[in-house]
Amino acid sequence: MRLQKGFIALLVGIAIILVLAIGLSGYIYWQVKQLRYNDETPVPYSYGNKPTPSPTPPPQGVVCAQDAKQCIDGSYVSRQGPMCEFAACPTSEKQIPTPMDSTSIDLIFKYGVGGKNELNTFANTYTKDIVIGPSITVPFRLSEEEHARILTKITDLHIFDQKKPALQPFRVIPCSSYYLKVRTDSSEKELSWSNCGGEIIPDAWTAFTDFMISLIESKEEYKKLPPARGGYL
Repeated sequence: MRLQKGFIALLVGIAIILVLAIGLSGYIYWQVKQLRYNDETPVPYSYGNKPTPSPTPPPQGVVCAQDAKQCIDGSYVSRQGPMCEFAACPTSEKQIPTPMDSTSIDLIFKYGVGGKNELNTFANTYTKDIVIGPSITVPFRLSEEEHARILTKITDLHIFDQKKPALQPFRVIPCSSYYLKVRTDSSEKELSWSNCGGEIIPDAWTAFTDFMISLIESKEEYKKLPPARGGYL
């Protein structure tokens, strides 16, 4: 009889332990499920307050090279912008007519020390400075094609749009002087410059001078002239 009561008490104890174990497992399962639900629940969007985007940080500063480009009018522009490109050159409306606008051109071009060398297409002559001794003047005629090339060069280089260079506080001896007079069908213009005051001559004027001297010295009339004697000090 006592053995039977002990066995019943054991079964009751086991049953109580199983109930408690099942209850504890259910409680733990419920807690874990709540945590997952909270993590997965989306945050409600408020239509009254739109989210403010984070500001985009400004680009880092760009340091461009400090070189400069000379424009056809004699001015200079520097590099700028994120790509460090040269700024646009100023434009000028003062241009000599192009070959399409003119059918003829005549000019006087003087160069050298004192501007003593002279090409004169008005008179069809050329004067060469011999230095020691009198200058020599000979007949000198340019072809229509050479006239057209000169006019094209004047137009392309914008010769009459260049800024005259400023004088420097020193003198250059000997120095070269230049004079240009151009007449087309519709206009006549004059220009003079020198390097006697240490001026920085615009590239366009230097390019035109080199072109004209090369053209003059290529002619047979020039090649027949005697060489200059002596030199300037």
